[in-house]
Amino acid sequence: EILAKGYADRLVSRPIDLSALPASQNDSVYLSFFYQVTGRGEAPDLDDNFALWFKDVNGTWEKIFEVGNSVNLDPAIFYYQIVKVDSKFFHNHFQFKFQNFARLSGPYDTWNLDYIYLNKRRKPSDKYFLDQSLTSPLSSIFRQYTAIPIKHFKDTASTVIIRPKAGFYNLYRFDAQSFKYSTKARVFHKIGATTTNQTLIIEAEGDPKTILPKFTHLELALNKTLPLNSLNLSADSIFIDFELGFDSGDKNIVPETPLFYPIDFTHNDTVHSEFILHKHYAYDDGTAEYGAGLNQPGAEMAYQFDMFTKAPDTIVAVDLYFPQFGDNSSQSLILKFWANNPDRPATEIYSETIIVQRTNANQFTRYTLAEPVGVKDKFFVGWEQTGTVVVPVGLDKNSNSGDKMFSNIPGTWEQNQNVFGSLMIRPVFGRGKASVITDVPAEFSVQVFPNPNQGQFKIPTEARNISLVNLMGSEIEYESEVSFDSQTIAIKNPQ
Repeated sequence: EILAKGYADRLVSRPIDLSALPASQNDSVYLSFFYQVTGRGEAPDLDDNFALWFKDVNGTWEKIFEVGNSVNLDPAIFYYQIVKVDSKFFHNHFQFKFQNFARLSGPYDTWNLDYIYLNKRRKPSDKYFLDQSLTSPLSSIFRQYTAIPIKHFKDTASTVIIRPKAGFYNLYRFDAQSFKYSTKARVFHKIGATTTNQTLIIEAEGDPKTILPKFTHLELALNKTLPLNSLNLSADSIFIDFELGFDSGDKNIVPETPLFYPIDFTHNDTVHSEFILHKHYAYDDGTAEYGAGLNQPGAEMAYQFDMFTKAPDTIVAVDLYFPQFGDNSSQSLILKFWANNPDRPATEIYSETIIVQRTNANQFTRYTLAEPVGVKDKFFVGWEQTGTVVVPVGLDKNSNSGDKMFSNIPGTWEQNQNVFGSLMIRPVFGRGKASVITDVPAEFSVQVFPNPNQGQFKIPTEARNISLVNLMGSEIEYESEVSFDSQTIAIKNPQ
């Protein structure tokens, strides 16, 4: 059943031999960990819980620690817990496990777990680690997007590429730590069937010129980004693997530091982020932490995309990730596109029914459109709900484009206020003939310059359906040429 509850996810250790511990150390064995309720997932219900269990010599699991969701737990904080391992568990097949009691039909009731550490020679007051770490992937180097059509990027590259941000955390026992970092990128260019790659050192020793206080999270922008001249924009596609290395001063602990030996605290000091220049726009990073959908027949969801080019283009497909989530029965949706008027979905410009293809492991399904959709400047893509079953699309919570989401339930478009994250919806551009419709026609005054003129003048690029007539009401033939910021109108036979 969709609402059924029970013991859900679990993490079980391998058997650990505690039988040979000397008596002098029996009183110093502790297991510690950090836990967080909800995080970037879905909040547990008040009757859900998260627990730690130990296995005794008879193979029986004994509950050692339990916590339930409550208003006293901040979903933004990782709480520290340390528990003593009593001597009754000192046998040759000791195990521990973490398990939650939750809803069983999907990624609900989230608890996060980190820094599980079991060792001897510890005390109840131990809560420090010789570790500074990276805590989040890099933000995008392409402003709000992680992927941009390469032909759109060409038009505005110098204004689009920016310095990414990263998150850092300090678990040292000292008040503050200085640090440095390094950045490099592997850039893959594909031209036809040939792929070439190069590695670029962006910063060999970046200095953020700040310190990192203990138990403090710091987000900062790096000093430099990928140099634009490293990209061959005549390529068919470009794939960028951007690497950040955190020069934290952590080290591989040696036997002379018995409390932490043999932990290598440098393992969490490197992070990779991927960016793409090809045929599609993407806000998401390719990984879903949760899902978002509609729960009412006839309701509509629209997702705004701002094009990084002034030229019109055609959309030929949409990539969507529908995860296995709750009710997995066969369902259909009406895929839709809308024009913009302004910063809101307006006229519906295309629709077709699609069958929902659910996949695992963040695998997108490409829905090729029966007809290409012409767009310019700004457009919206989404769907209309056809049934009562919620059909969530993947939601990436490492980025946030929530202000680009709109819902219509019913009759009025409302900008999203509640969903944090980026939907895994990617419009794909390609060749095709289609009428370009992006905005609802609006009345406006056209400024003609120069005025007066000798039969050749300029008007704004936004002007459409241009008609010239003389004082007798007869239509006048003309030629037009569109440039970056204006249209030139030339009368064929000026009088």
